[in-house]
Amino acid sequence: DLHMNRHVRLSKMGANRGIVKTRSEDEYWWIKPENEIVPDFVAMVDSFKPDLVLMHVQEDIFNQSKAMLEAIEGRGIEHLVGGVFAIADPDCVLEADCIKRLCRYEAENSLRDTVDALKTGRSLDTVVGTWYKNSEGKIVKNRPAPLADMSKVSPNFSIYKDKGVGKRWARTMGGIHYNTSISMETYRGCPYNCTFCNSPHTREIAKNVLDIGNFVRRKSIDQVERE
Repeated sequence: DLHMNRHVRLSKMGANRGIVKTRSEDEYWWIKPENEIVPDFVAMVDSFKPDLVLMHVQEDIFNQSKAMLEAIEGRGIEHLVGGVFAIADPDCVLEADCIKRLCRYEAENSLRDTVDALKTGRSLDTVVGTWYKNSEGKIVKNRPAPLADMSKVSPNFSIYKDKGVGKRWARTMGGIHYNTSISMETYRGCPYNCTFCNSPHTREIAKNVLDIGNFVRRKSIDQVERE
């Protein structure tokens, strides 16, 4: 217990994922157990009836992600898994029986192509920047999607107009619960080589594995001001 501090305990509980209950040092993050998360997710899927489920995965929530996708198997809903884990180790992600498709790198262009394929009835097997498992279980690797044009990546801020959106936009930072917060992206990627971070590996994949260019990009000041 000598080295067991608040941050270590938080990481064991799920790396700060959830909603702050209080500002007390004795109260951390409230996280629903899996036996509640999965039924809630299934109920939402059955109510909304989506054509596509997008899932951003990291190592610490991968098992939870698999449990959620396994729970909706057989419903005929397409899915696309992405995120840091899918970028760093796509083969490991696709080893999961319930995962059929993943976005190999950035999602903007791949997602646009996925939505277009769904609308036009084109096979998702043709979507650029994705990997998928065919009927024989073999992994098929489509050509990489080009890096997103940062001058065209801008959120739809109108969804923040309604103050009644509730927990959807709640954020926790520094142990404090903020009812509404908006993330601003002024640049993407990082030029430094910190060994504890995924950024150097992410840059390496873009430049030397996928050959799609420099992952580090910045928005113009004019665009940041507009946003």
